[in-house]
Amino acid sequence: MIKDFGLLLIKARKSAGYTQEQASELLDISVRTLAKYEANQIKPTIDKMNDIVEIYGNEYIGYQYLLTFRLGQKLFAPIENKSFSETVLSFITNIKKSNKCIDDLIEIGADGKVDKKEQPKYKQILNTFRLMTKDILILKFCKNKKAEPFNKQSSI
Repeated sequence: MIKDFGLLLIKARKSAGYTQEQASELLDISVRTLAKYEANQIKPTIDKMNDIVEIYGNEYIGYQYLLTFRLGQKLFAPIENKSFSETVLSFITNIKKSNKCIDDLIEIGADGKVDKKEQPKYKQILNTFRLMTKDILILKFCKNKKAEPFNKQSSI
């Protein structure tokens, strides 16, 4: 999870090419309010964050915003700033693992329940799929395939 969400907002705004004045006008908020968001003094509402994502053209900050809440941390996996090539290799590795997982999942699910002795294998399967989901998100936020997730051309 991002430790300084305000700093992420500043980077996203600058990456989108906006000054605080320009961004606050587009967001229909005061410069002071935007400055408070960027200083981590207050959080944008979910609706205002949606506007920020759309105006800055940056879904990554929306994802990170959700992770600033306990529920978001519970439901969504934090994603690392990995290179595109690292992510592709990780994803391919996990796809290969998932082929075996699918066979195991069919076997486990054939009786409609997960037995106690099947629990460890089932947890491994879910972990493999979780890792694939993380890789998919990193790839999604790497719009420019030559860019890292935090570059200007990508989602931050």
